[in-house]
Amino acid sequence: MHIFLKVAICGIVTASSAGMAVAQDAASPSQPAAEAGSEGDSGAGLGDEAMTWIDSPVVTSDGETIGTLVEVQPVSPTSEAGNLVVSRQDGSGTLDVPLQGASYADGEVTIVPTAAELQDQ
Repeated sequence: MHIFLKVAICGIVTASSAGMAVAQDAASPSQPAAEAGSEGDSGAGLGDEAMTWIDSPVVTSDGETIGTLVEVQPVSPTSEAGNLVVSRQDGSGTLDVPLQGASYADGEVTIVPTAAELQDQ
């Protein structure tokens, strides 16, 4: 086979393969692209969801109500990293608690720390 014919065939096969790879990437939206600077961002975090919890009572993991959620400060909308700002039940200001691990059920936000762990804050 002539050398120019071999080069032309290889070029067509390579171009076709590259086109198939692009088509496959475009057809698989179930895998979100990572954004620059989003290291550790799984895409399934609490940031946006937690915004809907504002004005709800906040309860520690041992069941003590510590106040009302007044602000959510996520690192990004899809991240679990960040803080919940809680207005203290005793009126002594606000308390920042980790967003990570927080959950919402039955109209209240449950956080991971216990009341004893938050006592010195």
